[in-house]
Amino acid sequence: MKWTTMQLNRFVNQEFVFDGDMDLSKRAESHDDIIRIEKVKVIGKMNIVDDRYIFDISISTMLYLECAITLEEVPFKISESFTEIFSVNPIDDENLIKGITVDLEDVIWLDILSLIPMRVVKEGVNSPFKSKVEEDKKNLAFKDLEKYL
Repeated sequence: MKWTTMQLNRFVNQEFVFDGDMDLSKRAESHDDIIRIEKVKVIGKMNIVDDRYIFDISISTMLYLECAITLEEVPFKISESFTEIFSVNPIDDENLIKGITVDLEDVIWLDILSLIPMRVVKEGVNSPFKSKVEEDKKNLAFKDLEKYL
């Protein structure tokens, strides 16, 4: 989803609403943690305030990640809303408009990456590893007092 600033400037005093699908499968191929990604449903609106283009974006998609134990596919649904600001003279965390084009693909991809968990485990699979917390419980200094509980 990309627009030139001239196209967006037509909506100076009104809201620009957009709705579409984005194919990010090529980007997912280069990411080791993602097996595949379905098309991303993108819905949003844009308003112009001063020289800033403010996008309120909602995305939803299904990612397929590797199970940390079995390496099988695990579906992971993403449904998120966020605001992105584009400007020719960005301040703080605003996005720079490169040339005359506003492209949402990069910011949507970065948002999806930020939502991927560090580790996913397929439902019903038990970890063969004991957690350090379980081991620490066995090695407590007051272990002998446990029999009085």
